[in-house]
Order: sequence, then C-alpha cells, then structure tokens
Amino acid sequence: MSTNQQVTNPDVSDLESVLHSIYLQNDDYHVYYQYSGRGMYGETCIGLVGSDHVEQMVAKVVYQLCQCNLPEKFINEVIESIQSDNMGFNTIIYFVGYDIDDPHRHHDDN
Repeated sequence: MSTNQQVTNPDVSDLESVLHSIYLQNDDYHVYYQYSGRGMYGETCIGLVGSDHVEQMVAKVVYQLCQCNLPEKFINEVIESIQSDNMGFNTIIYFVGYDIDDPHRHHDDN
C-alpha cells in the first residue's frame, strides 16, 4: 500500500457514537457495554437495550448509521454482526466483534 493512500477505518467508537445518539433520542434505551451473548464463550461486545421489538431497534440503528456518512462496507459489517436476546421486559441487540470498555466504569489499579 502506498503511503499516499488515505484509509478510512471506522471502528467501534463510531458504532458507540451511533448507539449513544439513539439512546439520547429514546428514554427507554441504554447502551450496554461488555455484553456476552449466547454462543460468545465469554467474549464481550457493545449492545443496545430497549423495550421495542428487535426489528424497530435494528431499523433505528441502520437509519442512524446511514445518517453518519460511514463507509458502506462498515455499515454492512455492523448489520451482519447484529444478534438479539430477550431480557425479560427488554430486548438487547448486540454487535458481535465490536467491544469497548464502559467509559463510566471505574477501573481498579489492583
């Protein structure tokens, strides 16, 4: 690859920004950090919890992703990563392969 080539490399922080903007627009949504879903064997990822049906939640994510002018390849990869679980009264859609630490979690030095 030439050093003159500009590479756009969206990452999990772009997805986190999208999920955070959805959270700000929906009182009953929240971003879930380090979720470990079915078949993830302890791996974790970021998710979005809400009381809407899975389809409605996915539609909100796709809409917001498209509004952010992110590369189509990234948007498609995010969409393909989506899984969902029922959490009783709520549903979580989570994004396998997109993990980020909770920015509000306090880390111990021990």
